[in-house]
Amino acid sequence: MVIPYSPSSALNSRPANPLSQISPVREALRDLEGQGLVITSPQQERDVAPLTHDECTGPTRLRRRIEPEIAGRAAALLREKNLPRINC
Repeated sequence: MVIPYSPSSALNSRPANPLSQISPVREALRDLEGQGLVITSPQQERDVAPLTHDECTGPTRLRRRIEPEIAGRAAALLREKNLPRINC
């Protein structure tokens, strides 16, 4: 089950939320808080932590730098007999 949450959206863990009664969910929320991905208020309300610009764009910048090199190396290893197996 995927429950989409956006940055700064509230993660309600009060009894009205059936997921909050499941111990693994509470444990996971504590783990996410420890990783800085969830923020818990003094009232025990949980929010998705806001993301910085670098956190949003960093993975894309990294991929742009390494993927061309990886694709080039993979292409160099291709043999003509394997080309029909590639759907492009």
